[in-house]
Amino acid sequence: MQGCVGDVKGVVVLDNEGRKIIGKYYNATGTPLESTQSQKSFERQLFLKSNKQAAGKANAVVSFENDIMIVENYVAVFRCYSDMTIFIIGHCEDNELILGQLLDCIHECFDRIFRKGIERRALIENMSGVILVIDELLDQGIIMHLDAATILSRIDTQGKGRHGQAELAGETTGPTSSGSQSSGGSLFA
Repeated sequence: MQGCVGDVKGVVVLDNEGRKIIGKYYNATGTPLESTQSQKSFERQLFLKSNKQAAGKANAVVSFENDIMIVENYVAVFRCYSDMTIFIIGHCEDNELILGQLLDCIHECFDRIFRKGIERRALIENMSGVILVIDELLDQGIIMHLDAATILSRIDTQGKGRHGQAELAGETTGPTSSGSQSSGGSLFA
């Protein structure tokens, strides 16, 4: 399924030293990204090339703009933050605009979840929520949704609406004495 619209090869988040925070690869069997060692090598190339590309731009560390590059016959659309970079990986023939929309959706979801800003510490502290967002967006590399509101409503584990909207009738935001108000508990603080 090379070049198929909506066929993502991976989502990778690297810190500002090139260490993987999270990486999910799809349809890697029979590709150069099949083994853990080849994934690490690929991630190193992503880090080095994105740093070179970002070094040529003013205020590149916190640009909040999508950028694009080709690494080992894969297209990588990425966005740099203060202490990490998020990469969306696709086949080199994939439509980078769709990959960019996916990255924009991830950014919007993370922005609403973390509220205080998208940074490494917040991502690690809310790793289960991060994984839920990625899993709701992609199913085995196929894009399922590109609407942040839809994604967030599906993973809303607090039983209340997004954007700090009014609580549902009968629910409180304070801690409860006997468990959580919903099946998943409170993932997003």
